[in-house]
Amino acid sequence: MSAPSHDDDQLKLEIFDSFSKTVMRNASRNFAAAAKTRKKNESVNTDIVQYILKTHGENAVYPSEHFIDAGNGYCCVVATEWLYQAMLLLPPKQKEVV
Repeated sequence: MSAPSHDDDQLKLEIFDSFSKTVMRNASRNFAAAAKTRKKNESVNTDIVQYILKTHGENAVYPSEHFIDAGNGYCCVVATEWLYQAMLLLPPKQKEVV
């Protein structure tokens, strides 16, 4: 077996260079296409929609979805059951603080 010649090494380098450039070009095109699609389909971040959501949007609190603890004359809306259970275990002084 003979050692590879200078021409063989040069050919391998050219093939690798061509492959690398093709991969980078395809990745760049894919990134640009994904950004274009995201921009085209994204409507929530427009200024008008953000303004409408900020001024007219509201978070509805339904009593059936939240626990309400009215201890010592104070009302507290608790969003999760595990937090409600934890608050029941608190001493009265700590409940007042919360």
